[in-house]
Amino acid sequence: MVNRATSRSLLVVDEFGKGTAPADGLGLLAAALRGFAAAAPTAPRLLACTHFNELYEPEVLPRCGPGAAAALRAQQRRRRRARRSLSLPPFRSP
Repeated sequence: MVNRATSRSLLVVDEFGKGTAPADGLGLLAAALRGFAAAAPTAPRLLACTHFNELYEPEVLPRCGPGAAAALRAQQRRRRRARRSLSLPPFRSP
Protein backbone atom coordinates (compact mmCIF):
# COMPACT_ATOMS: atom_id res chain seq x y z
CA MET A 1 0.00 0.00 0.00
CA VAL A 2 2.74 2.47 0.89
CA ASN A 3 4.65 1.62 -2.30
CA ARG A 4 1.65 2.68 -4.41
CA ALA A 5 0.98 5.91 -2.50
CA THR A 6 1.36 9.16 -4.40
CA SER A 7 1.50 12.79 -3.35
CA ARG A 8 -2.32 12.78 -3.62
CA SER A 9 -2.71 9.84 -1.20
CA LEU A 10 -3.54 10.05 2.49
CA LEU A 11 -1.78 7.59 4.76
CA VAL A 12 -3.25 7.17 8.23
CA VAL A 13 -0.98 5.71 10.91
CA ASP A 14 -2.71 4.91 14.18
CA GLU A 15 -1.00 3.67 17.35
CA PHE A 16 2.30 2.98 15.61
CA GLY A 17 4.62 1.02 17.89
CA LYS A 18 1.92 -0.25 20.23
CA GLY A 19 3.09 -3.39 21.94
CA THR A 20 6.76 -2.46 21.71
CA ALA A 21 9.09 -1.01 24.30
CA PRO A 22 8.50 2.76 24.43
CA ALA A 23 11.98 3.62 23.16
CA ASP A 24 11.69 1.12 20.30
CA GLY A 25 8.24 2.31 19.22
CA LEU A 26 9.32 5.95 19.33
CA GLY A 27 12.44 5.18 17.31
CA LEU A 28 10.50 3.23 14.69
CA LEU A 29 7.88 5.95 14.28
CA ALA A 30 10.49 8.72 14.12
CA ALA A 31 12.41 6.80 11.47
CA ALA A 32 9.25 6.20 9.44
CA LEU A 33 8.29 9.89 9.59
CA ARG A 34 11.81 10.97 8.63
CA GLY A 35 11.61 8.60 5.66
CA PHE A 36 8.37 10.19 4.47
CA ALA A 37 9.81 13.68 4.97
CA ALA A 38 12.86 12.75 2.91
CA ALA A 39 10.60 11.55 0.08
CA ALA A 40 8.91 14.95 -0.28
CA PRO A 41 7.39 16.23 -2.57
CA THR A 42 6.33 12.79 -3.83
CA ALA A 43 5.44 11.48 -0.36
CA PRO A 44 1.79 10.93 0.54
CA ARG A 45 0.04 13.15 3.02
CA LEU A 46 0.40 11.59 6.42
CA LEU A 47 -1.81 11.65 9.50
CA ALA A 48 -0.10 10.00 12.46
CA CYS A 49 -1.83 9.41 15.79
CA THR A 50 0.41 8.29 18.59
CA HIS A 51 0.82 8.20 22.33
CA PHE A 52 4.51 9.15 22.03
CA ASN A 53 4.50 12.78 23.20
CA GLU A 54 8.30 12.77 22.98
CA LEU A 55 7.95 12.72 19.20
CA TYR A 56 7.56 16.51 19.13
CA GLU A 57 10.83 17.20 20.90
CA PRO A 58 13.33 18.87 18.53
CA GLU A 59 15.93 16.14 19.09
CA VAL A 60 13.56 13.43 17.83
CA LEU A 61 12.04 15.21 14.83
CA PRO A 62 13.79 18.52 14.20
CA ARG A 63 11.12 19.78 11.77
CA CYS A 64 8.33 19.29 14.31
CA GLY A 65 9.37 21.86 16.85
CA PRO A 66 7.04 24.42 18.42
CA GLY A 67 6.48 26.33 15.17
CA ALA A 68 5.77 23.29 13.01
CA ALA A 69 2.01 23.33 13.56
CA ALA A 70 1.77 27.00 12.63
CA ALA A 71 3.88 26.41 9.54
CA LEU A 72 1.65 23.51 8.48
CA ARG A 73 -1.49 25.60 8.93
CA ALA A 74 0.00 28.41 6.83
CA GLN A 75 0.90 25.92 4.10
CA GLN A 76 -2.65 24.51 4.15
CA ARG A 77 -4.13 28.03 3.85
CA ARG A 78 -1.92 28.74 0.81
CA ARG A 79 -3.01 25.48 -0.83
CA ARG A 80 -6.70 26.24 -0.16
CA ARG A 81 -6.35 29.72 -1.67
CA ALA A 82 -4.65 28.28 -4.73
CA ARG A 83 -7.41 25.67 -5.15
CA ARG A 84 -10.15 28.28 -4.73
CA SER A 85 -8.68 30.44 -7.45
CA LEU A 86 -8.88 27.47 -9.83
CA SER A 87 -12.21 26.00 -8.77
CA LEU A 88 -15.86 26.67 -9.49
CA PRO A 89 -18.05 28.44 -6.95
CA PRO A 90 -19.39 26.14 -4.20
CA PHE A 91 -22.59 24.24 -4.94
CA ARG A 92 -25.66 25.53 -3.13
CA SER A 93 -28.72 23.33 -3.00
CA PRO A 94 -32.09 24.95 -3.79
